[in-house]
Amino acid sequence: MNRVAGYATSATAVAAASAGIAWASGVGPGGAEPAWAWLGWGAMAAIGVGAGAWLAAVFGRPGPAFLAALSAGILGRLLATLAGSVAAASRGRGALMGYLAGIGVGFVPLQLFEIAYFIRAGRRAARRAGA
Repeated sequence: MNRVAGYATSATAVAAASAGIAWASGVGPGGAEPAWAWLGWGAMAAIGVGAGAWLAAVFGRPGPAFLAALSAGILGRLLATLAGSVAAASRGRGALMGYLAGIGVGFVPLQLFEIAYFIRAGRRAARRAGA
């Protein structure tokens, strides 16, 4: 399995596990609207898997591609957080709290996975290079 497919498969499994945990725990504080929580989770999961797969595709190549992929992922997450939060806030406190809880459940596990994945990939590359 190539690096991109391996990353995307593993990241999707992490996202699915975070969805299962979110579902089992009832995502969000009392009064949070579940539909908004799932929207926040979905936005972060989709961006996390997509941007991470792009990072995996360009990892180790010379040039600015890795920085571009990293920046696009950060910008995508920021824009999704901002736009979704504004939309949710216009629907009330329950929607906003649900959206923010969903963002947390979708973002944190995938971000931790992404960090661990690229630390391991960097160490493997250094061992192959003899460093």
